[in-house]
Amino acid sequence: LSPPLNISTADASRSIKCWTTTKSLRKDQCAPRIEIMVCKVINCVCFSTKRCSWARGSGKKSFKNIDDEVKETNCNAYIVPLEKTAPMTSDFRGLINRLDEMVLADPKKLENVVTSNSSSHDYPDKISFTGSPLLDPITTSSCEVLEAAKRRKNTNENHLDKSKNYYFFDGCNQNVVPKELEFFEKFRGEEPAPAPGYLPVPINHLDNLEQMPRLLEVLSSTSMSVVRGLGDVIGLNPDDFLIETLAKVLHDYDLICLRQMPQKATTNYWSVQLKGKKRPNPREWACYDAHHTKKLDEFSEYYETIQDLVREAILQLNNNLEEVEKIIEELANKMKESSMSMGGIDGRCHNGRIRYQYEFDGFYDLVETSSDGCGTLLNFAGEMIDGLNKPQMYLKLPGARTTGHLENNCLASLNYNMAPEDCVWYGVPMEYAAEFQKIIAKKMSLLTMLVEQFWSCEEEILKTRIPLQMFIQKPGELDYVGIGTYHWVQSNGFARNLKWNLATPTFTELAVAAACHDHYVANKYSSEYCLEMVMQRAEMDEKMKKLVKSILMRSHANRKFEIDYVSKNHKVFTIRDAKTGDVKLDSVERCQECRQVLFNNVPGVLIKEHIPKQKGKPAKYVEDDGTGTTAVPLVFCFECCSKKKFRDVTVHQRYTLITLGSLFDGFIVLNIECSVDIWYSIGIRS
Repeated sequence: LSPPLNISTADASRSIKCWTTTKSLRKDQCAPRIEIMVCKVINCVCFSTKRCSWARGSGKKSFKNIDDEVKETNCNAYIVPLEKTAPMTSDFRGLINRLDEMVLADPKKLENVVTSNSSSHDYPDKISFTGSPLLDPITTSSCEVLEAAKRRKNTNENHLDKSKNYYFFDGCNQNVVPKELEFFEKFRGEEPAPAPGYLPVPINHLDNLEQMPRLLEVLSSTSMSVVRGLGDVIGLNPDDFLIETLAKVLHDYDLICLRQMPQKATTNYWSVQLKGKKRPNPREWACYDAHHTKKLDEFSEYYETIQDLVREAILQLNNNLEEVEKIIEELANKMKESSMSMGGIDGRCHNGRIRYQYEFDGFYDLVETSSDGCGTLLNFAGEMIDGLNKPQMYLKLPGARTTGHLENNCLASLNYNMAPEDCVWYGVPMEYAAEFQKIIAKKMSLLTMLVEQFWSCEEEILKTRIPLQMFIQKPGELDYVGIGTYHWVQSNGFARNLKWNLATPTFTELAVAAACHDHYVANKYSSEYCLEMVMQRAEMDEKMKKLVKSILMRSHANRKFEIDYVSKNHKVFTIRDAKTGDVKLDSVERCQECRQVLFNNVPGVLIKEHIPKQKGKPAKYVEDDGTGTTAVPLVFCFECCSKKKFRDVTVHQRYTLITLGSLFDGFIVLNIECSVDIWYSIGIRS
């Protein structure tokens, strides 16, 4: 149908997402004019088309074919009672042994260190949490850790083994999927059997809050699940999240609107044409979209207008099917006339965040699993991060997409569909993440695997024998995405979704986060959320305490690396006590350039001029030279300080090595379960 419509979507990194209908993109931004089905919109919002009395003739045929375009196949979700236990849940989908090998490996002897463990530079390497350490964290004292780390000052040796981890969780046990297929067959009932290569997802019913612990237990080892009944149990009122309701409270709120083309889930057309890119292949994986900002009240008005236009078109179609083509063409023109302006459009997405302060205490009943407030590791983040320890909202029009991704630090995520229409979800279980990443790297690039957006092709996934999960999320349903599960989503109608992350204080959660950290380091990617914990009265069993002790040891050694690097380069670096210095540090500090989170030793530089990053050119920072111009203190990591050749750097130290050493020595791993008082930040941040 012509003319085509461009209906936007929003990137998953924003607090509030919205989708808009474009007017026309500039020539250098336009994707090729392809036939975009206005019927996609109509079918997705139409509650009455299924009840129409179809007339004979071309109108009926056209509208019926339009209706067929949006049918989703290979969606498999079966109702499974909460008391039923899926296979291999006690050892986390058969992956516990692999996790143990990565984060609890036996130590190597220090004298067996070889020169290959040396760095080619003198600034401290990013910390690593997987692979064999060179000391036993259980029996080693803080003094021994510092002594081993001290040798790096002159040799650049890294005495804490650092393993390569380009692909996440490569070479792990994949025995659970065949057993899950047998398990789900018991609950399939009259539903069609899944096609080869597709893995069903369970649907669990929640009837009361007393079932919450069992629900969390069931969810903890699943790759994807659907939960029904949550809204009724916690008293969630979807009307509280209507766009017009939000607009009254946050009318001047800035939204990030990302523009995409509405299309079938099996194609991938772009809304932005990049320089050097020919007409996009609808089966290509890479995604390039345009985004801009709009006020919430403006978007609310637009959203309601589009819905009214579609409802009006549906009514006309019900009464006059012989005029299908005319009615849809008129709808297309009206939608274009009603579209929002495109001011400030950018052809690429960035990681900027928008704060969203809407409170909904009932939802936290799901994630707060202990009375002392330690029910989720996200309580210890030190900052509010949208979609992680603070809810994130998506406002969707038909065809809106959240492109493929892992949650930050491979955390689990929860997504509640508040209405009025469906979303289709895709997922790949964690044990196949490495194989899936190899396809992504082949289709795009290893260097951009964790950065660029992608929309995958079902056929290509199935050809590699990677199991694919696909299901429809209906209004009122909660979707749980398990630890380390790749997923991507498309709305099949107008929808409002609420999303946040879940990080239970367990060995599995912390171990996967540690492995994911090293995966990020290997791919030169900075995490949005970094699992640095400050625990008080935290319940831990012996195994988790061993992991915490190991992480503390590696972190303590890295602090020594930093201090020695500073003393070795004393003409450049000056240490100041962060508590008494002129600069007040935030609870979480990130490198201005690479976004690495800095834990204890925070380098600061006075910058008099900052030239932002531009196409093909990195950001430029002009260091203060004392000429009297206004200078702003900015935070950088040691690596960026070295590469940018800063001459005068003040290192703000939160805690001394003596303080950190006493805390490390005071953390005792006992052979019993107990609650412990510790005050220490686990250095997954750095």
